[in-house]
Amino acid sequence: MYEWTFSQGEGFYQAEVYIGEGESRQRSGKGVGKTKKEAKKRAAEEALSVVMPHFVPTLEQADKMKELEGLKVDDVRVVEKSSAAGIDSPYMLLCEFVRR
Repeated sequence: MYEWTFSQGEGFYQAEVYIGEGESRQRSGKGVGKTKKEAKKRAAEEALSVVMPHFVPTLEQADKMKELEGLKVDDVRVVEKSSAAGIDSPYMLLCEFVRR
């Protein structure tokens, strides 16, 4: 389970993502940006680097991953675009996280 929290300062937003439940709940990522979307993206990137430190996309993959922006995780195009970018699907990333 994961949960997002947001706060707003003067001219910026801060996002935090928490993973786990109860006593195992911990902050896995924190990000700051001019918009909520930017702050959430930075927090997600930090959380991903914490739970899957070996995942570092190449520049080519990063460009292809931009096509995933704006898609919801349950969008049918996510698997196709993930495959085209040469990265695991969100489901496979989640399975890897749960396995660890």
